[in-house]
Amino acid sequence: MKAVEVTGTLDETGQLFLDRPIENFPPSRVRVIVLFPDVTEEVETDPEES
Repeated sequence: MKAVEVTGTLDETGQLFLDRPIENFPPSRVRVIVLFPDVTEEVETDPEES
């Protein structure tokens, strides 16, 4: 199994949207682990989005 780190947004319905496509992998089912910031942590902004 391989791991790829990507960022994305979770919307109000619980759907996950990635900021960029994952390339060089064939279409398939995947396992997803979602890391949420602690309540005391500030959410980082992506400098590429500015």
